[in-house]
Amino acid sequence: MNSVQAGHEMIIKKDSEIVKVKVKRKSLALKAKKESSDEECSTSGSEDEEYTMAVKDFKKFFKRRGRFVRQPQNNKKTFQRSRDDKN
Repeated sequence: MNSVQAGHEMIIKKDSEIVKVKVKRKSLALKAKKESSDEECSTSGSEDEEYTMAVKDFKKFFKRRGRFVRQPQNNKKTFQRSRDDKN
């Protein structure tokens, strides 16, 4: 019985080692998943900041540009009149 018991103990020991390795793998996988999730959140936050800055710059550009915009002229009508005058 002693040899049977020793064989049984070895099997239990190997099984427990396998379980420990699986638990360790799962915890590492969960940790990696959490870290990548955190990185995605921070990335999306920086993308939001970049988008906000781009919108602000866009608005500033058009505000500044609005001060110097020429009044629209009826170039097409002027051109048609000059052509009509020549005929």
